[in-house]
Amino acid sequence: MVEKESEHSKIKEALSQSRFIEKLVQMLDRYQGMARVCFRGSPVLERARQSAFEAFLNKDRDEALKNQKASMSEVLAIYTDSVLRKGGLKLAIEAGANEEEYLRQLVQLFTHLVDKDLFIEVYRSYLAKRLLNEKSQSVEQERQMISYIKMQSGPQFTKKLEGMLNDLAIATEQTKQYEAQLSSQGTQDVEFHVTILTSSHWPSYKNFPDLQVPRVLLPPMENFTQYYQGRNNHRLVKWCFSLGTATVSGKFASRTFDLVVGTFQMCVIMQFNQTSEIPLRALKEALKMDDDTLIKNLKSLMLKNFKLLEVRGGHPLSLDAVIGVNDAFTSPYNRIVFPTPVLEEVYKKEVVAEDRSIAVEAAIVRIMKSRRKLGHNELIQEVLTALSNFQPNPAQIKQKIEQLIERDYLERDPDDRTLYRYLA
Repeated sequence: MVEKESEHSKIKEALSQSRFIEKLVQMLDRYQGMARVCFRGSPVLERARQSAFEAFLNKDRDEALKNQKASMSEVLAIYTDSVLRKGGLKLAIEAGANEEEYLRQLVQLFTHLVDKDLFIEVYRSYLAKRLLNEKSQSVEQERQMISYIKMQSGPQFTKKLEGMLNDLAIATEQTKQYEAQLSSQGTQDVEFHVTILTSSHWPSYKNFPDLQVPRVLLPPMENFTQYYQGRNNHRLVKWCFSLGTATVSGKFASRTFDLVVGTFQMCVIMQFNQTSEIPLRALKEALKMDDDTLIKNLKSLMLKNFKLLEVRGGHPLSLDAVIGVNDAFTSPYNRIVFPTPVLEEVYKKEVVAEDRSIAVEAAIVRIMKSRRKLGHNELIQEVLTALSNFQPNPAQIKQKIEQLIERDYLERDPDDRTLYRYLA
């Protein structure tokens, strides 16, 4: 999991140094202009140019998928994240284009990808991080990028992305209403902000329903749950702790610091309010976290420049260790932002695989319902033509055909085993 995130960080650095995507954008723009101006928009030449770009952009696709390496779809999504982050669109200016035109050119590159669904899944994951961590250049530019994708590939690609932006717009208004009610009731012990998200729009995240959050957070959490469900009778509130952040006031011998941490890190830190050291096994039991998550969060609080906690006795970090507060902790800054550990992959391959499986099955049923009777090779070809967002393996299509026969959607012709008939 962490390896994938680390690989994406290396790709971002390599893209920044090589200017690879900027050069692709310039090449695409040059050849599109040549076809449009020099050859008067010749359809034959434009098809040849399209085919050539698709061939080299997707050249190593099969090898990348086989070896679990980043494909061009992932690389372009990673680069797009860099562009849409704060300060990222300076790349467009350096490339000699205005911001709006540069986003449109990136989407033009996207249209040449075979695995468009993979691009969208990685893009969605990074979009969620930009929006929730307030790292986006602007919501308007996010909407603009999504609108370009929608114009080129249709609304089925952008439904979830648009839902994410709409969620945040609605959440802003909901937060204002909730805070207005709180102000009329008096002050709380902690400053508490909530963002309501529709689970079907956003990526799924690692979570712990039994996580023992600090007691000081329980009253505001219960208060908000009652407030929201009182206005939305048929909706269930589920807390997604992995997306949260907190500012904790840490009092040390030198002075007091504001520690900006993730929710899991905050839960760990708050365990040391009453004691200076805790056995790791006891900490795990108190927090109800798994070993992997707990150790990753502890490591993020023990970095060389941010050594808030330490392992006592010089022992390695394991379940038998004793964790203590670093009494000598200091920093030249009053406000310290701790890096949050990576707990899961940037995107979930299972989600992409499941979506593809459903799409292949739906395409087969749709085609057979229309044609009623079709040969094996013709059906394979029509399915490949119908699916524009990815290119399934013929063996995968054949497997889905067999499953549909078992479920009585299709049957083989008794006189010709390569001929299928629609039943349902």
